[in-house]
Amino acid sequence: MPRPHILLIGPLPPPYGGARVSFSNFYHYITGLDYRITFRDLPHPRRHDEKTARFRHLRILLGVIGCLLRIPFVDRLIIFNSPHFGFSHGCLMLLWASMWRTPATIRFFGGHPFPALADFPAPLRSPILWMLGRASRIVVETRHGFEEFPRNLHNRMTVVWGYRTYRQVVERSEKTGNPVRFICPSASQIKGLGVLRRALDLLEKEPAIQAFEVHLYGDLEKDDADTDLLRQKSHVTFHGQVPHRQLLEELPDFDVFLFPSIYKNEGHPGALIEALMAGLPSLISDLPCPMEIVEDGVHAIIAKAGDAKALADAMKTLIADKTLRENLGRAALEQGRLFDEESVLPKLSAELGAPPT
Repeated sequence: MPRPHILLIGPLPPPYGGARVSFSNFYHYITGLDYRITFRDLPHPRRHDEKTARFRHLRILLGVIGCLLRIPFVDRLIIFNSPHFGFSHGCLMLLWASMWRTPATIRFFGGHPFPALADFPAPLRSPILWMLGRASRIVVETRHGFEEFPRNLHNRMTVVWGYRTYRQVVERSEKTGNPVRFICPSASQIKGLGVLRRALDLLEKEPAIQAFEVHLYGDLEKDDADTDLLRQKSHVTFHGQVPHRQLLEELPDFDVFLFPSIYKNEGHPGALIEALMAGLPSLISDLPCPMEIVEDGVHAIIAKAGDAKALADAMKTLIADKTLRENLGRAALEQGRLFDEESVLPKLSAELGAPPT
């Protein structure tokens, strides 16, 4: 009996980023099942990348045409996408698949995909939602994201949380006398770089604060005043973009995971899940979707998003209280098991119409 043939479409962001890691993990999982997989990578163009935008749009257009031609000859269509791709090219492919009676499912990245629909002209929004309704299953990452969609779509929707590869970590123990080391996985304004800079300014005014370090990872924004000011601080280190595997290996060497994001579309950040799995206490912003996976005072300390004083106060608390850090870290390690891809990916694959065989 021939294996079911699945067309898997992954309109992914540039090489670095949580969405690419999530999709890569799913891709490796589903290709290990008893299905014949045809994969097409259709990356959504970055809005600020004007030099290559035309080329990338052309690549996407040609890729979409190729997928439309292939859909009638496969047994199932699975689309992983950003919200903007899903509400444009994704919905067109769902409609085309329904015309050929090819079962189709769609997975949205991000914690709040539905507000992206507002970027489309008002007369197109109802037809887009009607086309989205041609999907046999719509999978979102967060409960908040689920609730934002119209209720008439809820009966074909489900929530499957974020996931990462669980890495066995020996319980951590800090060395007395060492500076408290914070790791911040993204050095950009949307992830709270400016808020962090102002919080560090406040901490520097504290007369007797214990020694600490802040280690920033990720691409730096050009001509950014906060980046320039942070470079002048002796306790701040910029590491730039490093391979994902290297970052995972270095995580257990830190004492606190710092995530002061102000990005309203934040979902279940892969970096936060990885910090939980490494047994790190976290300090995060009070954004709705990250708060679905950690509890204040149990696995993390939660500070008001965009509030530099609240962030500084929380950092000061964690710097001063080693026992608190250890208790949060132990609870985080246990919480991290909930997001182990070995348990999440079979559920996600089944919801997308490709149950483990």
